[in-house]
Amino acid sequence: MSDEMTKSHPARERAGDYAWLKGSVLDIGCGNDKLQLPPPSTVRGWDLPDGDATHLATLEDKSFDTVVSAHCLEHLADPEIALQNWSRVLREAGYCYILVPLFSAYEKFKDFQYGTPNAGKFNPDHKTSWDLINLENPPKNHRHFGYKEIVRLGAQAGLTLVDLRVEVDGYQWERFNDAEFDQTQHGALAQLAIIYQKL
Repeated sequence: MSDEMTKSHPARERAGDYAWLKGSVLDIGCGNDKLQLPPPSTVRGWDLPDGDATHLATLEDKSFDTVVSAHCLEHLADPEIALQNWSRVLREAGYCYILVPLFSAYEKFKDFQYGTPNAGKFNPDHKTSWDLINLENPPKNHRHFGYKEIVRLGAQAGLTLVDLRVEVDGYQWERFNDAEFDQTQHGALAQLAIIYQKL
């Protein structure tokens, strides 16, 4: 994981997300880049030493006001089960704030396949792709989630989609076709923000 949570701070400020990012917060897949919030809010990080991010097995039901995750969900093989458990640990009316790479800007619509020479160019551990758009011809080699699937995924977990937005900052569009240049490793933001509420 890189510093995607910190790098996304200006986008969160512009969107006014800090108005509801508060209370007891769980940051899933944070590594060394845990969400920073002022007291009295508290942020508990969850990463590999804590256990599987899909199951959150040692966490009690309804124990957090907010669940956040930056660039973790695309690494999980079963996002349906993951979201059900992320929802499980979330209190009623709480928010689930998820950041994932934007397929059109990060993977550039490439149909990658894990564990093969056709693995994701920049991060071969990605298992799914995410974008605002629903593709007419979905990838054959990996699972893709567009708007309709994102709504369905949340509904299956008892979550209502309240915001879905593209966040692209500092992206050099003139280098879009440069297959060797990972812009996100050079300060660019190219992600989808998925915000659910547990109602």
